[in-house]
Amino acid sequence: MSKKEILQSYQKLHPQLESIQRTIESQLRETLNKAGIKFHSLSGRVKTEKSLAFKLSRPDRNYLHLLDITDLLAFRVIVYSEDIIQSVAESIEDLFAIDFANSANKLVSTDNQKFGYRSLHYVCALPKLSESAPHPDLKDLHFEIQIRTILQHAWAEVEHELGYKAGPEFSGQFRRRFSQLASLLEIADREFASLRSDILTYQSKLKSKMAQPNGDASEPMSIDQFSIHQITSLPEVNHLDQVLCQELGKPQSAIEFFPEYLLLALKTVGIEDRHHLKEHMNFDEEDFRNFIRLYFDFAQKKWNFGRTSIENVQRGYSLLFISHLAILNSETLLIDCVNRLTYFYQKLDHPDQPHLAKQTAEELVNHLAAHQWFRRMKS
Repeated sequence: MSKKEILQSYQKLHPQLESIQRTIESQLRETLNKAGIKFHSLSGRVKTEKSLAFKLSRPDRNYLHLLDITDLLAFRVIVYSEDIIQSVAESIEDLFAIDFANSANKLVSTDNQKFGYRSLHYVCALPKLSESAPHPDLKDLHFEIQIRTILQHAWAEVEHELGYKAGPEFSGQFRRRFSQLASLLEIADREFASLRSDILTYQSKLKSKMAQPNGDASEPMSIDQFSIHQITSLPEVNHLDQVLCQELGKPQSAIEFFPEYLLLALKTVGIEDRHHLKEHMNFDEEDFRNFIRLYFDFAQKKWNFGRTSIENVQRGYSLLFISHLAILNSETLLIDCVNRLTYFYQKLDHPDQPHLAKQTAEELVNHLAAHQWFRRMKS
């Protein structure tokens, strides 16, 4: 076929190419989701007529048929770190028949002194489609899939925009600088993968330690953005959540109450680990019940947010009130309670309006004092 005939064939088949592209993209997305693989993005495209015409005009290429071109359809999967590429690649090899002769693993360089474009490229055969059979002229269609990390994708985009291609024809001074930058991105990719692995290991250890009734006395369990999810599931926290359910007359929910908000509340009052938390939970349950009643009476008058405003008690909600009691039970003077509560509310709710934080703190302390809550706590 001449170049003109190849373009005419492309124009005729373009609508079905678009249909096939959508089907394959859907299959690939469904496969990765079922495998539980978290990826940044997945995209597909049909080669434009302009791009195809340019490719056919290249003097270093000689295409006899339309299907000699393997990137008429192309897909790209961008992942967060290098260690995820393996899982994506395994899914692709299971899903499609691979043309290994034309596929390439450009993640691994044969030259240890060379840095630059890195990606995993697959050339795949057209699978059996769930929709109507493809046009007979497309039954031998091949397509490409690229797998990259976000950083590898950033490098490729910058490289393309600057028109840089590693080779002896490129000026030495620029080639050296590009290699230095590429090496930094490669190191960053590896560190992200290592960091991700360490975080997953840490989370696994957290689950194991949290399963122990009293934790490890020699190694306090720090409360952070990872452990907060286990903290909200502790039996002692769950018990106080149930007390809240009883006092508010609401059912308990398995949904976690805003973990970032709870973490900030605990950190603000100085509760840094599980042992500190248990120390601050060493109060009489009836005092906790009395505080809940008075707090929601106050909230109803202050914000019109009372018992009827809550549909259910979310998991870990009691930690917010434990944080309040960590302040109220530790100060002997009401003025100190107001000062610490002011700081607490400013950090949680009014970072740019300290006067509102102080007003809320003063009104809550006065409300508690008016109902002799502090006197009962000290008796």
